Amino acid sequence: MKYDLSGSKILLVEDNKVNQIVATQLLNRWHAEVIVVNNGKEAVSFLEKEMVDLVLMDLQMPVMNGYDAALLIRQKHSSVLNHNVPIIALTADVFPEVKQKVMEYGMNDFITKPFEQAKLYAAIDHLITIPKQVLNTNIDENQNPGMNANLNFIDLTELLILVDNDEDALSAVLGEFVETTPNDVTSLETAVNEKNNEKVTAWAHKLKSSFRHLGMEQAADACKELELIGKGKQSADNMQNLMDVVSEQFAGALEEVKNKLSEFN
Repeated sequence: MKYDLSGSKILLVEDNKVNQIVATQLLNRWHAEVIVVNNGKEAVSFLEKEMVDLVLMDLQMPVMNGYDAALLIRQKHSSVLNHNVPIIALTADVFPEVKQKVMEYGMNDFITKPFEQAKLYAAIDHLITIPKQVLNTNIDENQNPGMNANLNFIDLTELLILVDNDEDALSAVLGEFVETTPNDVTSLETAVNEKNNEKVTAWAHKLKSSFRHLGMEQAADACKELELIGKGKQSADNMQNLMDVVSEQFAGALEEVKNKLSEFN
């Protein structure tokens, strides 16, 4: 099933480059105009100058997080043009306290990452009034059955669905993964070695959604555990073992992603 958001203008607030590409590819395929900014401060600054139909707001970002940005957007004394613009939180967390906090800070809804097409579209459809239509064109989810052949560390099934089996879009996502993720993993490793819980939480959270986009469930689950440790919700005794899982899984995944990219060239 394909969807149509023609005429809509959506602000994507997200610092993770892989997530930016995945979301932008999907929304563009639905014919939405997408503007991308990297943090809450940039979002507020943009909304002081331009109107949009909807904001997709990541929660954990540098400079200004999604909670503070949403709060500022809703405050009548701020300079944003539309204090009532619909805001959908994008979160990798499913903890009840996160869901409650999202609503307390004035956001309208939330979607967990990596998101499903139908759920994201339904959330957008519920909140904006731009005329939209569902195009009855089926996506053949098995159009590229060989894409996952000989892969042990990554699974591209869900990502292929999100990019509608478009090899150019897939290549863009995988290229960004190769470009940015090694530094993120190194930053997480440094935070773990320094036992810096705040940075462990931030980097583990950021990597978690990137890993899930590529079907790296073991690495993503390890990041989830590291995030809980960083927040003080779990014992730190297993921190290094979890980091070892992330490093091992990432090394294998990176090699497979590079091999996959070479097939496109």
